[in-house]
Amino acid sequence: MAHESSFKPGMMIGSYEIVRLAGSGGMGEVYLANDTRLHRKVALKVLAIDHQRPVDVRMRLQQEAQALASVSHPNIGSIYDLVEIDNRLVMVMEWIEGKLLSSIVGSVSQDQLQSIAVDVAAALSAAHHAGICHGDIKPSNIIRGDDGRTRVFDFGIARTFADSLSYADYSGTISYMAPELISGNAPSPQSDQFSLGVLLYELATGTKPFSGDYEAVVQYQILNLTPAPITTLRSDLPQFLIDTINQLLEKNPDQRFGDTSEICAALGQQTAEPASGLLWRRSVRVALSAIIAVIILSAGTAIVRYGGHEETDDSERRTIAVLPFENTGGPSQGYFADGMTDAIIAGLAQDTAVSVISRQSVMNYRGSSKTIQEIGRELAVAFILTGGIQRSANTNGDNLRISANLADVRTGRMRWAKVYDRNLNGLFAVQNELAVDVKKALHLSDTTGRNLPPPTFSLSAYDFFLRGNDYFNRGWSHEDIRFAIGMYENAVAEDSSFAMAYAMLARCHASMFWEYFDRTDSRCLRARQAADRAMTLKSDLPEAYLALGYYYYHCELDYIRALEQFYIALRLDPNNCELLNAIAAVERRQGNLPMALEHFKQSQKIDPRSHLKAFEVGLTYGLMRQYSDAHIYLDRAITLCPDWSLAYIYKAWLSILEDGDIEAARGTLAKAPPEANLQRSHYYWWLQRIVQPNVSPEMTHIPVMDDTAAYYLFLSQINRLRSNSYMRRAYADSARNWIAPRLATAPNAARYNSYLGLAYAELGEKEKGVQFGQKALELLPTSRDSFDALFLLLNMAEILVIVGEQEQAIGQIQYMLSLPGFVSKPYFKVDPLWRSLEAQPEYRKLIYGSSS
Repeated sequence: MAHESSFKPGMMIGSYEIVRLAGSGGMGEVYLANDTRLHRKVALKVLAIDHQRPVDVRMRLQQEAQALASVSHPNIGSIYDLVEIDNRLVMVMEWIEGKLLSSIVGSVSQDQLQSIAVDVAAALSAAHHAGICHGDIKPSNIIRGDDGRTRVFDFGIARTFADSLSYADYSGTISYMAPELISGNAPSPQSDQFSLGVLLYELATGTKPFSGDYEAVVQYQILNLTPAPITTLRSDLPQFLIDTINQLLEKNPDQRFGDTSEICAALGQQTAEPASGLLWRRSVRVALSAIIAVIILSAGTAIVRYGGHEETDDSERRTIAVLPFENTGGPSQGYFADGMTDAIIAGLAQDTAVSVISRQSVMNYRGSSKTIQEIGRELAVAFILTGGIQRSANTNGDNLRISANLADVRTGRMRWAKVYDRNLNGLFAVQNELAVDVKKALHLSDTTGRNLPPPTFSLSAYDFFLRGNDYFNRGWSHEDIRFAIGMYENAVAEDSSFAMAYAMLARCHASMFWEYFDRTDSRCLRARQAADRAMTLKSDLPEAYLALGYYYYHCELDYIRALEQFYIALRLDPNNCELLNAIAAVERRQGNLPMALEHFKQSQKIDPRSHLKAFEVGLTYGLMRQYSDAHIYLDRAITLCPDWSLAYIYKAWLSILEDGDIEAARGTLAKAPPEANLQRSHYYWWLQRIVQPNVSPEMTHIPVMDDTAAYYLFLSQINRLRSNSYMRRAYADSARNWIAPRLATAPNAARYNSYLGLAYAELGEKEKGVQFGQKALELLPTSRDSFDALFLLLNMAEILVIVGEQEQAIGQIQYMLSLPGFVSKPYFKVDPLWRSLEAQPEYRKLIYGSSS
């Protein structure tokens, strides 16, 4: 066994001074050291001596060592010396400043690939002419020096060709092993040639030609399957180089190269036979000890470093982002490319062994000019999948071409690539195939058992579904949701068994009710029917439970049942950040802000580039009056989406809520670009009465948005503050006329009742104003909803101020200040809505701490 202690910098091992530990493995360590006699850097490979090896094995190793000792070549790492200290073998080797080939896989240029191939082939040729088979050619055993020369190391399982070995006796790395060795035949120059072919294929394409999570799978592929053509993974290599690699990978060793030196000739560089003047012998004892040491290390060591570089364990780097696939099929096909991107994300996310960045974050990079490394750093992922989708029609129907490229963020180079040419009828199969191929490239387990079943077998239904998703993902406007409903209805008309389309249809109907675009009972009934239909069709569909949960949430305000459905869906789809977001939103409405904050943060962690997720965290911190934390996340939302209005507006409100800093609020609003179009939000309208002295008349020209009642009420309000009683009443009457018929069809809509109370108060009808304002609070008390009820409380306080009930208004304000929410004492100091209360001692004591 290896000694427990390690050598420390400055320690002397014979004439070698330890500089630092360069690498370690299960059976040994490699140190950078100074040779104090010859004044050069060396590598000290420190190993334990195995005293349990049988005598016959030691004799065979001695024979192999004697053969290897005759080999010296500029492309083979040299052994200088060997010492034995405290039951350790310390092998003194050439120190190479450079990189293991394993660190540049997939990022090798054509010239580099050709140079590496020639160097390794030359090294193997020298060994083969000395009667030695390397036996373990792979990227982690070869170094590309900073001087441009490639060296082969670790002849740790080297065999003489005279050996008769079974597969069980052979200990090479399975992915690089020749088929004849797996079949039990003896090693030959051709078996090393096959390993070289695997190496070059991997360097060129970024992926192994034979791979799998189980040894038996890899063995089967090596014995029976032909790897994907190099041209499908990389298009810039010359044909002679591709032909050389293909010949090295021939199953039949007789069809490879007769002599390894012929490889160099095939690559355009003739290498002469090793001249006797270049051959020299070391002492048998040194060579034998060296071989024993390397064998011990290679048997149990992980990857060993040379020159400060190491191979990375892919199992620690299974984080991936799928950037929006480029639409190359014409402008009208953009929705289709986005739908395919979503499907690929969903397919990868089914495997809990990989962390996949969600849709919202990656969509921000559509058309981005940032590099792979820049995007990878921002998303904190190890790999990025990019690609393009072209859908075209011909006489045989629609064709589909998908190109996919998997890049390693660390190097910025391609690790895997493939082009899929299919008829559109093969759409769902290629979605799964692509996901499986990417998982294989990431070395994920169980890459064949997690395929998503086709959501529908009707291509026309799927096309409508993707169009519906396009509208649904655009935003919360009335028009977008209405168009989405039309597309989903077309989808289920084409395929009445399309569960996913029914689930999304239910989401849309619930959103129509929730956003006050249609507050009728029939809208909620349609949401429930669609959700139930989705559940009946596919009881294990996470989206069906999500849809039913949103029905309970948006239509019935039954938060307990909503959470039940969301948690069932989360068990089925644990990587779904939208489910975490939905859970958090319900918990926030329940008043459970700490738990809501935790779930919002979990969702934001999965979706780190989503401005919406960052905003939700900031909004929740604001409710908790933790303003410093709220600012951090709002700043993040602004950085992620600089033209999104709500982040600027709420950040400006935070400055008012925290310390009444009007100048800071103005500064925030001034930073919003014109594209943000702040005037679209009624939260901005309300802010104007604070940040604009005397309420600028220009605010009367704001556009009418979806919330028409809020628009009229705002104009009535600012005219009250400007003492224009005629316009105040005119706008209030417009608000009343707009609300009344809608309230008749939805009498329990709390927002409509609250709005109508404000309209009557502005019209001077005190009793009706208070009546409708109070009814709104009864319909939606804070015990039922801790979020929307806060705005109804504020409306009620304003109604009481307008109608002259100052004492009741002060009591209402005192109650609001006792709750988490969007009001504060600094806010009440600066909002002109409450200016008439300044003369009341109770109010001044409440807000300023003194009645004077």
